[in-house]
Amino acid sequence: MDTSIDELRMIYFNVLVNLKIDIVHVMHLIHSSFDLVDLSKMLGIPVVLSFHDFYYICPSHNLLDDDGKYCAGVCSPYNPNSENHGQCSLTAGLNLPILKSYKEKWQEEVRGLLELCDAFQAPSQFVCDMYEEAYPQLLDKDLRFIEHGRDLKIPDDIEVTPMAEDEPVRILFPGHIGRSKGYELIKEIKKQDTDDRLEFHYMGSIYGSEDLEDYGTYHGFYDRSDFEKIVEKVNPHFIGILSIWPETYCHTLTESWSCGVPVLTIDIGALGERVRKYGGGFFIDMDAKKAYRDILDVISDEDAYKQKVDEISRMKIKTTREMTDEYMEMYGKYLKN
Repeated sequence: MDTSIDELRMIYFNVLVNLKIDIVHVMHLIHSSFDLVDLSKMLGIPVVLSFHDFYYICPSHNLLDDDGKYCAGVCSPYNPNSENHGQCSLTAGLNLPILKSYKEKWQEEVRGLLELCDAFQAPSQFVCDMYEEAYPQLLDKDLRFIEHGRDLKIPDDIEVTPMAEDEPVRILFPGHIGRSKGYELIKEIKKQDTDDRLEFHYMGSIYGSEDLEDYGTYHGFYDRSDFEKIVEKVNPHFIGILSIWPETYCHTLTESWSCGVPVLTIDIGALGERVRKYGGGFFIDMDAKKAYRDILDVISDEDAYKQKVDEISRMKIKTTREMTDEYMEMYGKYLKN
């Protein structure tokens, strides 16, 4: 995997010089090279690097190993007989060697990249902590937790959807529902539901996971602007976000809260961090049998459900302007007068 590509280096140089760039904010370098950062440093241009996932810890970027299990950046034993023949998940199209033998070299390259940057941004404290553990050099750097902003408003008066005993509890799963988003866990939970207590709905992409339709109703793709419309149509009691890796922020969680619907999720990454901080959701286990029992416990406690709805009604979603102000404050520190 080349971290320097001559063609890209020439393009970056021309852009930086001809457009007289004052500061560079790198959102991501996947499918790219490290040349932009290197050239910026050579030209005396300050650089901010964002950590939107775990790409700089491992190119698998969501830290799922060759068996599709979360590894926390610590390689599990090499398994040539795994579904991916020893290669970690979500690396298609990156032309990578087996990551378990390549990660040390990758991190050596990244350490050099980090030294060239002036500041760093991450959308959750969990991400900051993960990167500081992987790269202790960041402890002496300007690493900022700047949460994403969305111009969404939570309703002042949220109507509680009653969970009647004579009808199933509706759970809506939005987004790209592949393995990393809990595809297997969703199926296994429904298999536990022999009494049909739960009614599953999906919205978004189930490409590669089409058999989910055997376990619920699929409502097709959606634009972010249509999220609320589909939620109103389904009228779910819960929105399920069952990522098996640590999301770094999760816009879907914000959108769920903006619709006034409590979430069912796993206590990992930014999902765990945000729900513990603000409320508005329930944690379930990553084991399907335990998760099903967790859900039954949740739906049997009407007071706890109303409390979560009340927590949502008191939330204030950070706006894009507030986020931008934090970015501008960071840029101002490094821009030349």
